[in-house]
Amino acid sequence: MQGNLQVYSCGGLGINIGKELITDDLVGRNELGFAKIDVAFIDTSMSNLKGVNPESTHVIEEVDGSGKVRSHNVEEISRQVRAILRKFEPKDINVVVSSGGGGSGSVFAPLIVSELLQQKKPVIVILVGSCNSIAELNNTISTIKSYESISSRTGQPIPLAYFQNSQEKTRSEINSTIRRAILMYAILFSRQNDELDSQDLQNFLYYNNIAKFPPRLVDIVVAENVEFCIAGGDIITLVSINKQNDHSELNTLNIPEARFTGYVQNEVLQITPLKDSFPLHYAICHGGIAQTVKALQSKLSDYEAATRSAIVSDRVVSKTDAVHDSGLIL
Repeated sequence: MQGNLQVYSCGGLGINIGKELITDDLVGRNELGFAKIDVAFIDTSMSNLKGVNPESTHVIEEVDGSGKVRSHNVEEISRQVRAILRKFEPKDINVVVSSGGGGSGSVFAPLIVSELLQQKKPVIVILVGSCNSIAELNNTISTIKSYESISSRTGQPIPLAYFQNSQEKTRSEINSTIRRAILMYAILFSRQNDELDSQDLQNFLYYNNIAKFPPRLVDIVVAENVEFCIAGGDIITLVSINKQNDHSELNTLNIPEARFTGYVQNEVLQITPLKDSFPLHYAICHGGIAQTVKALQSKLSDYEAATRSAIVSDRVVSKTDAVHDSGLIL
């Protein structure tokens, strides 16, 4: 049996990631060791959807983008979320991808996540924040807070993988990291890892079924070294996928509240180009997101202070200029 993974690519950034998944030939493949990946493209504008199969898209008619104003189309987007999930049905795991800084994807994505949680469908969020302007910073902070608010309203955890646009990392590098993360989720939810069943994965994501930590917006981290997972914060739940006969114990003081272990099949190791990546560790952590928001808010304060301190130059039109009723200076 093969698992199924649904990607909801929201807004311009999400759509670009979805297109690259298709270019990489990762969509629709029945490959041993991986969940089958399907992609839905969702936006308020056709401008990002050139070359995409119309059957894989949902675009709000008579709307042409949000212009980075998140409130612009929120009511119409909200009305269409259930129709989107009827058209593109949730799968074993659902990955919702968007930017935080835009005006459409950052609204579509949280509302889709909210509806998925209400339908008791497992979900992982991939969010890319932006510091390119005050508007994008504000949007990113508000998008992260929206996920925290939705988690509180639904009483369910939301695992979030956060990436930050920066001068140190190009857009293509971040996109490549995101595509790899989706591939890692496809391994985790392949339904082909020995000794790792659906209830294990359910309790990994919905850690409040088994752990004392309350439902929150939390980090999800994937790494080949469990110590890297710890960098994301304190581990709540952990899944390790090992090679057969690898029964090694965790060599860390940061012991999770619950750990699940699966074993990749030897047949998969013989054919996958990722055979040297095992063991793989998937961690749900807390603490990292709060630090991210704190850093974003600090940067926003710096930007706003710089704007307030800017010297406003005098108008070029003076009182002595002859101004015609049309506005022309004659």
